[in-house]
Amino acid sequence: MTTSALPPDPRRILAIRFSSIGDVVLTTPALRAIRRRFPAAELDLVVRADLAPLMASNPHLTRLIPFDPALGRPGLAALRTELLAGEYDLVIDWQDNLRSRALRRGLAADIRVIDKRPWRRLALIHLKHDTYPADPIPVPLRYIEAVADLGVTDDGLGLELPVPPESQRSADALWQAAGLDEDSQPVGLVPGAKHETKRWPTEHSIALARQLITAGPVVLFGGPDERALGAEIAAAAPGTVDLTGRLTLLEAAHLLGRCRTVVSNDTALMHLAAAA
Repeated sequence: MTTSALPPDPRRILAIRFSSIGDVVLTTPALRAIRRRFPAAELDLVVRADLAPLMASNPHLTRLIPFDPALGRPGLAALRTELLAGEYDLVIDWQDNLRSRALRRGLAADIRVIDKRPWRRLALIHLKHDTYPADPIPVPLRYIEAVADLGVTDDGLGLELPVPPESQRSADALWQAAGLDEDSQPVGLVPGAKHETKRWPTEHSIALARQLITAGPVVLFGGPDERALGAEIAAAAPGTVDLTGRLTLLEAAHLLGRCRTVVSNDTALMHLAAAA
């Protein structure tokens, strides 16, 4: 959606993507492409406060603006007041929900919004009718699509997630404590997911871990809510290294990058692995 013509060289650009973990990481090719297209512009990103550390080291951002949804409407209104003072030339809404629509209102003369193709999703979920094309546009390219008419193009380099040195050091310490070293090239296994319908059956993860462990180390990754799952798989596949619930997101990204292969459900760590 375009509300007016863009000035040739915007001075200040604001992008909005509150959540979730994977979707925030998926914005990184677009942020890089925007920076390449408008190298002199200030480029700010609004992101949910708890996910801000993921983007804190992104080299293409001028400023990272955390948003705390727990503050409710007063917090959203205060943030909008702050952003109004920024005098943005261009606002890119990659979230496009009620909060982001309220936030972006009146912030810029030019507003771009991602096309989520909601009718395709609704048709698939509620009518069980698949209208998606055989070769759908990946989400990172759909973020770029929102500003493609401004000359923003994909560079083909994929996702990126710089991990600060302190997170690398703490992750490496856990890696070494688990009996792995810099030359280890394990297979990473991500057996959990937020939604049950996105989880491979646990017995399949166990069977795979048992097969993989005969050829080399296997490392389990997951969040705090998946500790029991990790323990169950590690107990059933002796020798498996269980790091579920022990890593921050940035630490996990760093160690996923040490794996030669990652087998994952559709979850945040899948996107971190792709970025790594």
